Amino acid sequence: MALIKEMESALPIAANPTKRLVISLKEKYNKMKPDENLKIVKIIYMGDEGGICCQVESTAMKDQDLVVSLTHLTLKSSHPLYKQVKAYQVARIKRLAEQNSSQFKA
Repeated sequence: MALIKEMESALPIAANPTKRLVISLKEKYNKMKPDENLKIVKIIYMGDEGGICCQVESTAMKDQDLVVSLTHLTLKSSHPLYKQVKAYQVARIKRLAEQNSSQFKA
């Protein structure tokens, strides 16, 4: 929750999509590019299941409302919250992988 408050106080935050997000959005919209400059304009906590999500604005998709997981965004390493966001992303991805692997054990 501390990260959410820090991010909210720093809005808007410049970000870029991850490669996985670009691939996912290209299938539907065919507009997003890997070097797309995004702007995080709102932070949305989706509970333990969804984690931290962000409403982002994009010049390529200006007519679309886009809400994505924080794990699908990258911040510049010079951003003051870079280390905290990166730590959250690593922990979140690890936790999701553990949850997914334990769901399929007999």
